Amino acid sequence: MKKKQTPNILKMAFAFCLFIFLPYSGQADNIVLDHPIDSFINIAPYTFVYVDKTASLELEAVRDLQRQNAFVPLDSLQLAGKYICGKYRYWLYFNIKNGSEKELAQTVFSCGKHDRIDIYKIENGAVIKQRIGTARRIENRNRLFPNKYSVPLHFAPLSGNDIFVKLTHNLACSIPSPILLNDRYEFEKETKGLTPFFIFHTAFFSLLIFVFLFTLPQYFQNKEKAFLYYSLYVLLLFVFYFRSFDINNPVTQFLPPWISDYKYYIPISLLPMLAYLFFISSFLNTRKDFPEIHKLVKLCIVFLGIYFLLDRAVFFYDKWLAWKLDNILRVGFLLFSIYFLLLLLKSKSKLAKYILSGTLVLVLASFSNMLLSIFNKSNYIGYWNFTLIPQYAGIGLELLFFSLGLGYKTRLMEKEKNAVQQKLENEKREKIHQKELNRVRNAFFTNITHEFRTPLTLIIGLADELKENAEAVIHKKAAVIRNNGAKLLSLVNRLLSLSKLEAGKMEPEYKQADIISFLKYQVNAFRSLSDSMNISLVFYSEKEEFIMAYDADKLQTIVSNLISNAIKFSQEYGEIIVLARIAGGDKKILEIMVKDNGQGIGTADLPHIFERFYQADNPTRQGTGIGLALAKELVELMGGTIRVFSEVGKGAEFTLRLPIYRELVPACPSLPPQGFGTGPPIGDFPGRPREVGKNTGVLDEVLPTDANAESWMAGLPPDDSPLLLLVEDNADVRFFIKSCLEKNYRTLEADNGEKGIELAIEHVPDLIISDVMMPGKDGFELCRELKEHGQTDHIPIILLTAKATQEDKNLGLYRGADAYLIKPFDKKELLIRVEKLIEIRKKLEARFWHIAGQGDGQPDPDLNDNPFLLALDEILEKNYADDSFSAPALCRCMGISKSRLYEQLKKESGLSVGLYIRSFRLRKAKGILMKNNKKISVKEVAYKVGFSSPVYFSQEFKKAFGRSPGSYKPANGK
Repeated sequence: MKKKQTPNILKMAFAFCLFIFLPYSGQADNIVLDHPIDSFINIAPYTFVYVDKTASLELEAVRDLQRQNAFVPLDSLQLAGKYICGKYRYWLYFNIKNGSEKELAQTVFSCGKHDRIDIYKIENGAVIKQRIGTARRIENRNRLFPNKYSVPLHFAPLSGNDIFVKLTHNLACSIPSPILLNDRYEFEKETKGLTPFFIFHTAFFSLLIFVFLFTLPQYFQNKEKAFLYYSLYVLLLFVFYFRSFDINNPVTQFLPPWISDYKYYIPISLLPMLAYLFFISSFLNTRKDFPEIHKLVKLCIVFLGIYFLLDRAVFFYDKWLAWKLDNILRVGFLLFSIYFLLLLLKSKSKLAKYILSGTLVLVLASFSNMLLSIFNKSNYIGYWNFTLIPQYAGIGLELLFFSLGLGYKTRLMEKEKNAVQQKLENEKREKIHQKELNRVRNAFFTNITHEFRTPLTLIIGLADELKENAEAVIHKKAAVIRNNGAKLLSLVNRLLSLSKLEAGKMEPEYKQADIISFLKYQVNAFRSLSDSMNISLVFYSEKEEFIMAYDADKLQTIVSNLISNAIKFSQEYGEIIVLARIAGGDKKILEIMVKDNGQGIGTADLPHIFERFYQADNPTRQGTGIGLALAKELVELMGGTIRVFSEVGKGAEFTLRLPIYRELVPACPSLPPQGFGTGPPIGDFPGRPREVGKNTGVLDEVLPTDANAESWMAGLPPDDSPLLLLVEDNADVRFFIKSCLEKNYRTLEADNGEKGIELAIEHVPDLIISDVMMPGKDGFELCRELKEHGQTDHIPIILLTAKATQEDKNLGLYRGADAYLIKPFDKKELLIRVEKLIEIRKKLEARFWHIAGQGDGQPDPDLNDNPFLLALDEILEKNYADDSFSAPALCRCMGISKSRLYEQLKKESGLSVGLYIRSFRLRKAKGILMKNNKKISVKEVAYKVGFSSPVYFSQEFKKAFGRSPGSYKPANGK
């Protein structure tokens, strides 16, 4: 081996010093150890180096180069540029001779921090290889200090050893510093040096973990994404710096060795940047409050994504070039941060100040890190990556400012949450208040309408009476009274309909029928009015008949409004055309047009004519401003549209378009037929109790006096005429109803529901007419109780009231009402209803007497083969003695609904449930009496078969069998 070229005098001096101060002796080209090393020896002066720029030479080729003196002294090594030197491999060579007769076993070799260090010891021609370095997992080699950057060397007695060391790097390269150490000395030296290293990193990582664990739960509590992104940002910082710590510390190794490879560096370093950008965007709500910053953040996120793909592509081509691009990225991100800071400086938001402070310290730390990294060939002092020290400080301050900012944002969120809750509570209270106001207003409309309807019933009803019987002059005045009463009623109905529409309580009630005949009927209803004003009113239709589902009441209101308006604003000899046709491309639209050639509507009035209470400027014909508003809202309720075209002086054209439903939408319950226009839909009117005999109205004056009592009594019906019960809390209305019926019927009167029930059970009338709204028990409750009572369940009941919505009708019918008439009612309709219901009831009773009269205590022999009636009789056989056993109990025993039981029984026997139960009891009573041995009385028989009133039992028994129950004798069984 070539010796170092040193003057002789210097050699001698240097050898003398070594002899005095070092525990070994040797020459310049080798190291001689006479005894074990006490501390350490710097062997750099005795070490030679060769730079393998091909990075491909193996040991044998390198030994040949050493023999050819291709190695140079280590102290003369000059590293190439930062991004080049790491591409080369560096071979070190030195020779160690053990001059003692003992084995040297406590010697440790180290040459600094390198990614991979391969040591080749050649002794007596044998090669012993060991590998240490960053990419090498620490192994337990029974050493006091298992340093991954040092390796133990053993030297046999009096042996010479050539040592070759190959240094390989992932990226950067530093000048090696080879030394020999005592094993215990290394332990003491390294332990002392690493103590602050571990304390610092433990504190730093504890801070990151604490912030992460403190922030993440707040996201789940507040659902604010800023907390999630910040937690993610802190977690990714922890991963990035823990990787650096795991690589740099020589003792512990938590992560696998492969993670130290540079190819994982860029992904791990980019993720915190992305989380930081998302955090800023969410924290500042940049989309809404900082649109310019939002655009910048989005652009930066896109740029980082593109850079990641570019880096991955470049890395597999040249990882040192990828390293250079990484530093360029740092510069670009730094410039972005500076521009971002300038934008934050413009903002007056306190949240922006927190981000500004945290980002500023991070930018300064990153700038320091970049400078230290660029202008130093190595980033390490011992085990410390000194370029990261400013970064640690910057991150600590950044965490402080960001955490304060999140705390401030939390307080803002709490204030905002409280404000929102307060607003919601205020809105809720306001909604309740508005609902209460609407309820009060609707109740007002309902009540006032009910108050209107009661006197209107009397006005119109008595006007009809006067028209029928009075002289010509009175007849004419009565007609005026009636017409104006009808107008007032129409206005009341419109007000109520508007109130119900506004309250959302009105729904379409469709029925399937011929729409063309319906429209003809409506037009013809105005024929006499138009003829009297010499106005031509014609109806045209493309089809003679068209079946569809429509709401008759609402469509009547709409068409009537349009036609009456057309007549009102037409001149004498004018013309009104009503046209119906099927329109629309798919023929699913019914179009109804009402056109006149009257005054027309001004341009200024056209946009407002469908507004409530709006009236066009027409002093000769003023209205209420309700009709067209109601028509429009009813049209929209049914899913249609209405529009108008008009020119002043040329007339107006209203076009109504409704969707065609060929099926019921939705299906409506079947009601007793009332024909078109029997009465407008009326709302729920709470009545006010009134006492009989205390009414101060004018009707009190027409009650019979002593002077006319004889003539009045002469007009009373015969004693065998049907008995009617009138249940009405208003004395005037009771008087009017009685005046309508008194010629043909006997009447009983009750001023409330409870009294009505008592009278019904006591007298068992042929028919009951009842109001709905009454003090105590109302009409619905009266219906229910009487229909469930065995003595009264057969009595027809007419509900005569202003409470006539479809829902109320359905409820009344469900409770057992047989008919439902609307106040103000038509007298003729009332008389027809009463007459027909009594007639139907008589037919049923005739059938009942026929069945009951055949009985001898056993079931009807004609019905023995009917399973349904046999099952019915079997249940009645067990329960007929119970006077409370009625239709509801029978429904429960049969396991079917009330409506199903009524329908099936009507079909099989022609009787109602009440009549059938009574006929069964009467047949059982007849059977008992036929076997009577005079030990049982008629009263006992009545109770025994389930009659609570012996008098009523006797009456019914006589009706059924033509003789009283007391006439039966035991001798002959009759």
